[in-house]
Amino acid sequence: MKPHILPKWCVMKKFQVRNFPDDAYFALEQLANENQRSVEGEARYALLKWIAPPEQVYSGEELYRQEVSGRLNTVLRKTNQFRNYKPLVPSNVAVELGIEDLGLVANWFSGDVLPSFTELQRLSKLFGCRADWLIHGEGDVYEWNSGVRMHGTGRAAVKHLLRPDSDGNKVTDIRLLREDSDIGALLILREFKNTRYVDAFWTNLHVSEVIGAGGESDLADFFVTLRALYKSFVKLDVNVKGYLMPRSAYKQIREEEQAYPLMLLKDYRVNESMWWEDIWDKSQRGKFNYWKGDEALIRRIEDAIKRNKRLLDEIEAIKNSAPLDHDD
Repeated sequence: MKPHILPKWCVMKKFQVRNFPDDAYFALEQLANENQRSVEGEARYALLKWIAPPEQVYSGEELYRQEVSGRLNTVLRKTNQFRNYKPLVPSNVAVELGIEDLGLVANWFSGDVLPSFTELQRLSKLFGCRADWLIHGEGDVYEWNSGVRMHGTGRAAVKHLLRPDSDGNKVTDIRLLREDSDIGALLILREFKNTRYVDAFWTNLHVSEVIGAGGESDLADFFVTLRALYKSFVKLDVNVKGYLMPRSAYKQIREEEQAYPLMLLKDYRVNESMWWEDIWDKSQRGKFNYWKGDEALIRRIEDAIKRNKRLLDEIEAIKNSAPLDHDD
């Protein structure tokens, strides 16, 4: 009978350790008991650990550099999800920041170089993300505010909507998104020149009959504001559009994906709508049906306006005044 021969790759090399000190053997035996291993197993483990390459230890600066690099690539990816043309790359970012050293900016994204505090602030403005998130990893990627009250009525409110951002960039677009629900909460998105920052905020308004006396008064003011906005937006070269948006779209894009705010406009569930142009205009009554109960709401707010001399005076002023300008 032929002896069973193991394949070469199964043969384990062995060796004996001579003159191993008794106290060292005793210490090894103690470790084996503590770790619930045999003495041979403990010796094998110790030898393997000794010959293994040392684990790489990162400094605090190296760890932070990699964290910032990760966040930069995250916000770059979120920006490119919205773009309909050639993706933005680090060299484009360098050009937009006015930095001649393209390799330096590329190294920010690769994690080889850490941007300065000032450079990170500039990057947050370029991408429209929150500086605290980009610098410290705190909070949400993008700024979303809630419960914001409209400032003033009619022309005064329009002036407030047209105010520039903190760097003086003029408004280019105003998006009015009514939540397609019984409550009809109102989300406003403001876009600006020379930046991807979006001023995104939920107002205190409910564009529906789910309101009390205070809500009715606020909505009457808002109807007059829409009249003033409609008169001015063509001259201002500001794009104003209305939308109907289900809460599910907002929840997914804002809360689950933390996507760029304007991704809402690309969601198939969000539909462009002329509601903002028509609900205050008596000549359009009966020609549309934007949501259930809109006709009853319009009549209610029209009656509230008729009883309010301040609003009637503002409507006359809007009719008789020139369209507002950015600098008014």
